Amino acid sequence: MLRKFALATALTICWAGHGMADGGVALVIGNGDYENAPDAQTAARDANVVADALEDAGWSVTKGINLERTTMREVIAQFTADMADADEVAIFYSGHALRTGGVSYMAPVDARADTLTDVMFDAVPLDLLLQIAAEKSGNAVLFVDGAQLRGFQPQEFVEPGLAALEGPEGVLIVSAAEPGRAVRRSRWRDSRFARLIIDQFLQPGAGVQQVADETEAPTFVVGSVDSEFTLAPSPVTADSQGLEREIELAYWRAAERSGKAEDYQAYLTRFPEGLFVAFARERLGLNPDGSPKEEEPKIDPRILAERDLNLSRIRKRKIQEYLLALGFDPRGIDGLFGRGSRNAIRRWQLQNGFDNEGWLTADQVEKLTTQGEAALAEQRRIAAEKRRIQEAEDNAYWSATGAKGKPAGYRTYLEKYPEGLHSKVARAALAKVAEAEADAQARTERRAFRRAKRADTAESYRDYLGAYPEGIYRDEALARLDEIEGAERAAADEARLLSIEDALGLSQDDRISVEQRLRYLGFEVGAEDGNFDNRTRAAIKGYQSARELEGTGYLNRPTVVNLVRDTQAGSNQQGGRVVIDGAQVIRGLLDALGN
Repeated sequence: MLRKFALATALTICWAGHGMADGGVALVIGNGDYENAPDAQTAARDANVVADALEDAGWSVTKGINLERTTMREVIAQFTADMADADEVAIFYSGHALRTGGVSYMAPVDARADTLTDVMFDAVPLDLLLQIAAEKSGNAVLFVDGAQLRGFQPQEFVEPGLAALEGPEGVLIVSAAEPGRAVRRSRWRDSRFARLIIDQFLQPGAGVQQVADETEAPTFVVGSVDSEFTLAPSPVTADSQGLEREIELAYWRAAERSGKAEDYQAYLTRFPEGLFVAFARERLGLNPDGSPKEEEPKIDPRILAERDLNLSRIRKRKIQEYLLALGFDPRGIDGLFGRGSRNAIRRWQLQNGFDNEGWLTADQVEKLTTQGEAALAEQRRIAAEKRRIQEAEDNAYWSATGAKGKPAGYRTYLEKYPEGLHSKVARAALAKVAEAEADAQARTERRAFRRAKRADTAESYRDYLGAYPEGIYRDEALARLDEIEGAERAAADEARLLSIEDALGLSQDDRISVEQRLRYLGFEVGAEDGNFDNRTRAAIKGYQSARELEGTGYLNRPTVVNLVRDTQAGSNQQGGRVVIDGAQVIRGLLDALGN
């Protein structure tokens, strides 16, 4: 915007800043609610927040959310008409992208991708937006987010995502990820890409090119714009001192851009005590105190000749690209002719029969452009041929391996071409095979568990767990095995305790005597019939616990001895009933206790 403008004009534009309503128009599209593909997560939300941020920065925004193909074309057509008088252009697209034949397409929400005709008739080519942006060369940026993890089903004729990106001169393309790559995102918050645009590219006074150069992966950047192009104006202080400083900076920047003596003198006249007085005097060849030097410095006419070419930074970047393509490394493609660029120019001049002073003339720029374009075209031809050969080898290997539809073939192909033309198809096929194998294994395991449940034995459950130690029914099998083994242990304990009780040799009268003594001590035993039922067992256990004996509910010698001892005093008469002392064991114990 500021090239070739007079000093007063430059002042006005510097004060107004970039991206104001009269100078900047923006197109924002967010397609997320797809009819024939998974939803593009965060697309609509990202479009809304980016549109709001651009409007806050002073841009005139045309926004479209979840556009069908007819509406999408109408919105783009309206935007094209609105940008006729604009100075700057910013475009943002988020949604599904499709690529075929090296061309990228933006998918409306009603797009289909069943045939190549669907893709080419329903979708909008990304090149259309690039051509629109190219009308504002140097002041145009395209933000594109087609890096969705889940998109349209890959076909032989089309794949989801962006093709290789290469824009017109003067257009910067910023992609959420490298073409062909995807970015994880959360449906509950703005994407990282949207936040990058808002937090960095829309920072007041931030140069779009500088931010792009400093942006890290996964963001992908190609192309370039003028260094002064910003999306948000620099903040301006309201006080007079701040205003004066802004005006001084505008004077100085205009003088530095033009390099003309009259502009440096205008700066010194307007700001005799300014920040850049010493630099202005130096540019004019004056002493630090402003007095003329004894000898007027002479500027090399070759330097002046190149300066008169008014090479923009974008043009210089292109010249650096030509030099590199021709084998003369300028040590960076940055649009700044430093030592590396000058050495590369000298080597090129020497090879082409020019004086190798390192400064360019119009004729040299023309010849360098012709040679450079030819070299770049040859590089593209070689790259295309290499790509064609690689794709042919890829397809041939696929025909010999994965195309046969066997899992081993898919794996063999992926070992050699993990990112090959058919890698997604191979991975999808292997995923289906793995899913089928998992289903078959689950069915086999389900049958094994049913057999274990039908048998319902500890051995059957152990067999299942041995075959499937981490199986689907592991917890259920372990729980049932614990129940069975617990019951078996309880039965074994009961048998052991019963054998100890039987070893006492109690007669029927002895057992009745035990029941009577327990009742005497206050433990309810049920019928006094010598048959130890559950109530009798509970009484025995209660007594054992009261005497701090092992509470088993079964008789043993310590229990019987304590029971006889506790009931000696009242064993002959209780409530008018005679307590039976027993014929064998109880009588023997009474005798032993001195009864």
